[in-house]
Amino acid sequence: MEVTGEADFPPWRHPYLVVWESDAKFAVLTPNYRKLPESGGDGIYEGIDSVCCALISGEYQNAVQSRYSGTPIRLCKDKLLLSGHSAGGMLAMHAFLNHHALKPKHILLESPLLGPHVRSPHDVEYLGPHDVEYLGKPITIESLYQEATQFLVDLIFEGDPPIRLGSDPPNYMDLAVIMSTTRLRVVKNGVLQVCSLWEAFFRAEDIWTRLDRLQPLSETPTPTPMLSDEYIIDMREVLVMVGKKIRSGLQDDDEAFRLGKESLRKLGFSFNEEHGAIGYSVPTPAVKGLPLNCPSFTIIHGWSDVHVPIQSSAKLAAYIRNAYPKTAVCFLSPSKGHVFLDKADMNFLAFIQKRLLNSFIK
Repeated sequence: MEVTGEADFPPWRHPYLVVWESDAKFAVLTPNYRKLPESGGDGIYEGIDSVCCALISGEYQNAVQSRYSGTPIRLCKDKLLLSGHSAGGMLAMHAFLNHHALKPKHILLESPLLGPHVRSPHDVEYLGPHDVEYLGKPITIESLYQEATQFLVDLIFEGDPPIRLGSDPPNYMDLAVIMSTTRLRVVKNGVLQVCSLWEAFFRAEDIWTRLDRLQPLSETPTPTPMLSDEYIIDMREVLVMVGKKIRSGLQDDDEAFRLGKESLRKLGFSFNEEHGAIGYSVPTPAVKGLPLNCPSFTIIHGWSDVHVPIQSSAKLAAYIRNAYPKTAVCFLSPSKGHVFLDKADMNFLAFIQKRLLNSFIK
């Protein structure tokens, strides 16, 4: 099972992996999962849970056999490759931690996003030509605040936007950068804090919070970027703009603010007027404990990645080695960016293919 940003967008599936899967006669399941900000984290996890249950119960086997009724097909559930790229890495880890009956043979993670997505606004200064190619346009520090404000106005105005299942570049790629780079004041579980738009709209337990609850790894703390007061969105200003969009020609800011707050509640947020912050809660779900057995892992994260911190992948490798001393964990850090593994050295890609092959012939 591969979890990517868009199942029908070929570049999300790197050629080295497609070739290997074809040669190894793999049936590939690439679920299109719900996306932020239209869906929160719980809704996203729910979709992946449904896919995992279909794999475990045999429903997916039956669906494949029905489509190819003229050819007997048997899916070997004991030879499951679970892979995820970027946000798909978080969902691949969720599948592993939440569905012990899956029992994957190997887990492959590429630049996995595992925790709150927040970074310095100045990171946009390091976006290279390949990043701009995928984003569809250059993004500057100067444009961040304006675009984030307009995004919030449009989203809150819509109130209950339709769920989106795909992110085929350049569509929505600029939104991923904007949501992880600008900040909001929030009251989360009763505590006033500053976080990225990404974290505020995710509103669910991320992988690192879950792992730290299961078995803390104190010697390698989760990397937490410094949060300054730069580029904090003025939510009162946003709500006034929403109200004036709801009622065209409205001049009364107080009435516009009231209308904006009503629309904000449709998204599941409240507004704390004392702090100018949006309010929400994140429940702490019950956890099953770590799976008894752990498959071999390959974690790949480029040194030049300006979108997701490589330190998080390094910590995951250390965590798995500590929790499962007998598990083979390979952590690779090529000199590449976030989505450009297909441009890596051929010998490097051949090494990954060989490692995958060795994992499945044992």
